Amino acid sequence: MGEEEQPLLPGLPDDIALDCIAKIPQRFCPFLRPVCRRWRDLLTSSSFRRHRERIGTAEDLIFLVQALVDAGGFLSSSATGDSKGQNKPSSVDLRPPVYALSMYSTSDGSWHRLSSPEPVPMFAQCTVVDEKLVLIGGWNPTTLDPVADVRILDLTTGEWRKGAPMSTARSFFACARVGGRIYVAGGHDGMKNALRTAEMYDLAADVWEEIPAMADERDECRGVAVGEILGGERIPDGDAGEVRYGGRVLRPSEWAVGEGRGGMV
Repeated sequence: MGEEEQPLLPGLPDDIALDCIAKIPQRFCPFLRPVCRRWRDLLTSSSFRRHRERIGTAEDLIFLVQALVDAGGFLSSSATGDSKGQNKPSSVDLRPPVYALSMYSTSDGSWHRLSSPEPVPMFAQCTVVDEKLVLIGGWNPTTLDPVADVRILDLTTGEWRKGAPMSTARSFFACARVGGRIYVAGGHDGMKNALRTAEMYDLAADVWEEIPAMADERDECRGVAVGEILGGERIPDGDAGEVRYGGRVLRPSEWAVGEGRGGMV
């Protein structure tokens, strides 16, 4: 009997075996694909994702970039992975902390860390488009310079690849997804100047496109998408450290001031 004719799970009809496999949490799927060619093809298929949705086993996942903290509450150093101050509590460790990607499953309330082949940039932004986790910008953990890098994790296959870089290296910027596109705006450049530029990333085409700049420079801003509108906040004003808050929304072709409680859109 050829491999394609083998049952999914010996001793079970394929329909029951499919339901059993569909109940396995997403975080274990990368370890199941090497079992055999049939499992690999099943787990990477769109029909398998639709089946999980149909029987109610699809998971809602939340991803974030965060500094690693050990059980003692110390930040982990990027140089050795040791905790700051843990070995020498009286010393000052100026090495930047290690950043990593974390995943939260709303299905069972569990947190899990995702592995990455390269160090995760400090303060990077992330979002998900079509089963792809996209990691954007942030600081180089060694030079502390902003980067334009884009890294993409295929949540179905567990494979990483590089995407087209942003036209501008930036950190502390607003980021949100609208449909199959990702919008970024504002942030810091290499001289820590606030930016007003914005751009859009088409994941399918792997292409960035400049979009209209905002009227104001914005740093340490936030982005949130509602329908086809991207909103943000925080506008630098005057001397360093002084800011005023306000909302501005991006519709398909232009930015406009948005009304919102406390200045947020």
